[in-house]
Amino acid sequence: MTSTHRPNGLSKGLRALEKLAVLAPVEPPAFARSVGLDMVEAAQLLEAFETNGYARRVPGGAFFVLTPLALSMISPSSAAGRLVSCAIEPVVEAGDRLGYVVALSIPHGRGLMYCAVSRCFTAVGISPGLRRPWPDFAGAALPPEVALPLYIDGAAVACLSVHATSPLIEAEMVSVRSHLEGLAQQVAQDFGQLVVPATPFSWRRDAAAAVASALVH
Repeated sequence: MTSTHRPNGLSKGLRALEKLAVLAPVEPPAFARSVGLDMVEAAQLLEAFETNGYARRVPGGAFFVLTPLALSMISPSSAAGRLVSCAIEPVVEAGDRLGYVVALSIPHGRGLMYCAVSRCFTAVGISPGLRRPWPDFAGAALPPEVALPLYIDGAAVACLSVHATSPLIEAEMVSVRSHLEGLAQQVAQDFGQLVVPATPFSWRRDAAAAVASALVH
């Protein structure tokens, strides 16, 4: 019985990991629905993936993405999930270095959604999972922001931003933008070097168009 049960458990876990790869970045409730488990079982499965080095929780939020180890084995995988997986460390390091909140946002519906945020929470109300319209017509009430698009294969697929609690002087703006440009290059390079199974892949056109449109404003 044990020998039969174990392969069944491994097969179930692999199918769930494959589902996570396609959905990432994904929150536990959506993951639970996709694999047909209740929240307790889904949370236990995600914890097992994390403990064994196949998945990780986005710092400061409830999103899960695959690790590079899992991405090297699982196909197909979500482009957004792969991007967030590559961006977590560089975004956190940039926040620590600059002393401001640094964030990576991806298209979500008609707006953007924060998916990777540095641990340097000097601004209020910015965390993974927070959604906002773009252009943000309430922008005057929010902390100053410097933002630029992140390009992958010539397409604007995400937004990198720095958030301060008070207006930046011109020299600070120049320095912050320079750091963002370096961060964009690093994340794009890490994404390009990520070893994944050879499968056809392209960015969703609507995602690229959403970011490009957002950053015109």
